[in-house]
Amino acid sequence: MKRQIFITQMQCNFNLRQPKTNRPTNIYLVVYLNNKQVKLSTGVKVYPEHWNIRRQQAYVNARLSKLDNNNNTITNDR
Repeated sequence: MKRQIFITQMQCNFNLRQPKTNRPTNIYLVVYLNNKQVKLSTGVKVYPEHWNIRRQQAYVNARLSKLDNNNNTITNDR
């Protein structure tokens, strides 16, 4: 008989793999299950300066180029 696992506590965050680089870096989904951390790569990359840490999504605004906004919109939709 298999043992059941009950989830009593769960928290999810999106973090950058290398937040201090100048190149696009992977976005990771970090899940905490019962105080154990699991990191899953989303397969999506973004420039760290385009990443909003508090909202955990890429910036989309008029100060960025149209191409950057399109890329960040696609990133947020994934």
